[in-house]
Amino acid sequence: MASSNYRPDFREVFAQCWAEGTWLPGGICLPTRRGLLEHLNQKDPFLKHRNVALSDKREPLPFLALRRDSVSLVVPAYESVPGLGENTSQHRVVCLLKGAILRGTLETLASLRVSDYLMRNPGFFAVHDCSLRMASMPSFPTPIPIVLVNGDRVIGVAEEA
Repeated sequence: MASSNYRPDFREVFAQCWAEGTWLPGGICLPTRRGLLEHLNQKDPFLKHRNVALSDKREPLPFLALRRDSVSLVVPAYESVPGLGENTSQHRVVCLLKGAILRGTLETLASLRVSDYLMRNPGFFAVHDCSLRMASMPSFPTPIPIVLVNGDRVIGVAEEA
C-alpha cells in the first residue's frame, strides 16, 4: 500500500482559550479554507492547539490536544466572523458562565428572538463588542472585538433591556 503525500493546507489562528477556569493562549490549527467559528463547531473531540503558554511561566507546550467540550470561551487575536447578511437584528446580551459574565452584541436573523437563535445554533456562537468580568481577575481588557462562546458551557443567556 502506497503512503499518501496529501497534506491539507492549514493555518494557525492565535487565540486565548478559557477552559475549566484556565486561560490557554496559543495557536489553533485549522484548515485554510475554514473559518474559526466553523472549525470550533466541527465534531472532532479535540482542538489542535500549538505553542500553548501555561500560567507556570515555563516554556510553551509545542502541542496540546485540547478537549473541545472543555473550552468555554475563545478570544481570537485577529479572526473575524462573517455576518449573517441583510435582514438581521443586533441584540445586546449577557452570557452567564461559571466564574464569568460576558456582555456583548449577538447578531441574529431579524425574525429570530435570542432564545430561538440559541435553540437552532448549538455549539459555539459569536458575540461582538464585548466586556468580560471574571471572578479570577478584576476585568479583561475591553472592549473585546469578538468572543466565541461555547453554548454547551453557558449557564444562561439573556437579552439586556
